[in-house]
Amino acid sequence: MGEGRRGGDGGDAGDPLLSNPLFPPPQTPIHYSNVRLVDPVTKSPVRVAWRFLEDGTKVRVTRGARASGAVVPRPAVLAQRRTPAPLACAKDTDAGVAAAVTHVPGALPSALRVGLPLKRPPRGFAGSAVS
Repeated sequence: MGEGRRGGDGGDAGDPLLSNPLFPPPQTPIHYSNVRLVDPVTKSPVRVAWRFLEDGTKVRVTRGARASGAVVPRPAVLAQRRTPAPLACAKDTDAGVAAAVTHVPGALPSALRVGLPLKRPPRGFAGSAVS
């Protein structure tokens, strides 16, 4: 090739694949909307959509002109948690304390029960004057 076609320095400045915006260099991030999955039936790149089966499970289904509408299984690595589940530690609240009933329906708030002065009576309070 002549120097005019390659740019003369031997670099990739004149390479049509690397200068084409449809083929970004490998270090360029690709947006997730531009990534296509392979349809398991037609073996062509297609988009996917989330659908619900009759039993209520959420699955990925192929869609598009060359899509078969088949269910695309999720990889097994995605079934694992990214962060491990937290273990019980000393800072966790005891189950007996957490299950204790702390509210009695119909009881007065603690400030009214003790007789502390309030800045403003609550709305609908029987002792408040309505103006």
